[in-house]
Amino acid sequence: MLSIDYPRNAHNDYCQEIAPGVWVMDDHKWALFVWSLNRNILPEALFHADYHWDGDDDFSDNDKALMDLLSDNNRLRKTISRDKTIRKVSFISPAVRAEWFKEIHFLCYQRNIERGLNTEILIRKPIRQYVHTSPQSVLDKLKGNITAFDLDIDLFNHSTFYGKGDLWSDHKILSFLDRFRELIQQSPLITVALSYFYSGSVEDTRHLAELILPRILSFRKIS
Repeated sequence: MLSIDYPRNAHNDYCQEIAPGVWVMDDHKWALFVWSLNRNILPEALFHADYHWDGDDDFSDNDKALMDLLSDNNRLRKTISRDKTIRKVSFISPAVRAEWFKEIHFLCYQRNIERGLNTEILIRKPIRQYVHTSPQSVLDKLKGNITAFDLDIDLFNHSTFYGKGDLWSDHKILSFLDRFRELIQQSPLITVALSYFYSGSVEDTRHLAELILPRILSFRKIS
């Protein structure tokens, strides 16, 4: 069996490239750091598959401060670690403000909250937002275009209670990933957040990691 490095417990600062172009983190906020490190290979489109929308904006009307921060990856790393102005619910908006992506595709199941990005960003920035309700909708809109794939495995947990798991069946999870096989194969950059306690119990998260990560790597023919 393929041995994969991932944190076996919650780890705020864990963020590692486990294979070329495939990064794993516990806290989803580190996706912004990965995008910054790899901004020279970012495609125009981002696909965000997650239970949560993560569309909060901590830099409203303060683009200069954000641009200064994004110009220094060491400072960015420290800021993300402090969990203040860039958080697990607000890491996408800085990338949009920096105009790293031209379109974002959301497939999220969170309810009773504003979907996607806030209106001010959508008005001010050259970004196209697509809110999808099914994998097929994503595939139909992307039409095979190269896309950065941003996955939070809490997508596969029905439970909304912290630390509680009500996981999709293994078959349903793998079938979901199989739908995106070509996207995963072609993506120059994949970020996977484990989100301990949002993706269930510690044992649930480990199970999901050991199910999902090998599947992703197998699509990319990494063994």
